[in-house]
Amino acid sequence: MPAQGVQRPHNRIHLYRDWGSMSWRSSSAPIAVIGSGTMAQNLSPGDTGLELLENAAATGAALVAIILAVGSVAGAHLNPVVSCADAFFGGLRRVELAVYIFAQVAGAIIGAYYGDSYSWNESAELTLKVVKGEM
Repeated sequence: MPAQGVQRPHNRIHLYRDWGSMSWRSSSAPIAVIGSGTMAQNLSPGDTGLELLENAAATGAALVAIILAVGSVAGAHLNPVVSCADAFFGGLRRVELAVYIFAQVAGAIIGAYYGDSYSWNESAELTLKVVKGEM
């Protein structure tokens, strides 16, 4: 978010850069959540408490990594609620808000699809065997 009274330049390159960053971030979060949930179920079958702990730790670490990796490009806008609040307080223009929300929703759909498809393929099984020490 820009400093008080400072406006960011309004141009297409800026919006395209933000759109790409937003899509990547928004797709990474569902991938991390779905992937960590699947791996927790496979690593600790039957122990729901441990599964939840593993999932929460992995998801939290992934969100920190995502924010640190691309947070400087467009802030920590990982969902539309954050973007709407920023627009409400004057941090985003309407056109920027529309681009952000579109990118966040599109990225989340792509990430959920990819995370779900990855959690059931052979490379996930191979990863699980390596983590369990079976290979």
